[in-house]
Amino acid sequence: MEKKNQQIKFNYPDSLVPWLEKTKTTIIMSTYQTGKIMIIGQYDGQLDIRYKNFPRPMGMYAHKNLIWAGLGHG
Repeated sequence: MEKKNQQIKFNYPDSLVPWLEKTKTTIIMSTYQTGKIMIIGQYDGQLDIRYKNFPRPMGMYAHKNLIWAGLGHG
């Protein structure tokens, strides 16, 4: 089966990328329904959004340089 790339459009304020860079912040969200963790940051002055597949991610916890994710089974 061939995977198709889907384009997702985002609206965000012009101040988001400079803020992410200045504060050295990354935003991470789980999407239980689609089985993905979404990572939003900046790279080289551009918004950088990545998705990682996990079985039913339900929640996350960050401590120091690690991120823990609660995953469903099934």
